[in-house]
Amino acid sequence: MEKRFIWNKGYFDSNYQLFSEGKIEASLQFDSWRNNARGIALKQSIFFRTEGFLNPVTKISNESNEVIAIITYDQWHAKATLTLKDNEVFAWSFGDGWLSRWSITNFKDKQTFYQSSTTSGSVLANNDDEVILIAGLFIKEFYTRILFYLMIFIIFMTVIGKGA
Repeated sequence: MEKRFIWNKGYFDSNYQLFSEGKIEASLQFDSWRNNARGIALKQSIFFRTEGFLNPVTKISNESNEVIAIITYDQWHAKATLTLKDNEVFAWSFGDGWLSRWSITNFKDKQTFYQSSTTSGSVLANNDDEVILIAGLFIKEFYTRILFYLMIFIIFMTVIGKGA
């Protein structure tokens, strides 16, 4: 069963809304300064809590605060691994150099493909797992924030370097 979604967010906003056939299916609301978020879907609410700096790990928990998945990041290659509670493993990676296409797959029977422009995009999934669907957007935003902070750091160092 293939399902299509449209997502959108504000230009300087990190909150996503997913729609299918004109109806809202899920939303992802980020904490402003930390890589934590709340995902609200039709069947469940999930919480993303990121721990660590050099080797960050994100724990995904349900409303009962039970960890249902863990995301580990390979920051040097802009990849991630999503491991569900039942030990099913998914690989997340960008599909192009512009960082506008990415996917999350278990390389067997579940694949979700994402495509984006600046403030909107589409999702094509052959499964109905809300955790996988929302986690794909969370990981993309995680890497977008790293890129933003890196650019700010470079600009800051350039300005300080010229002032010395």
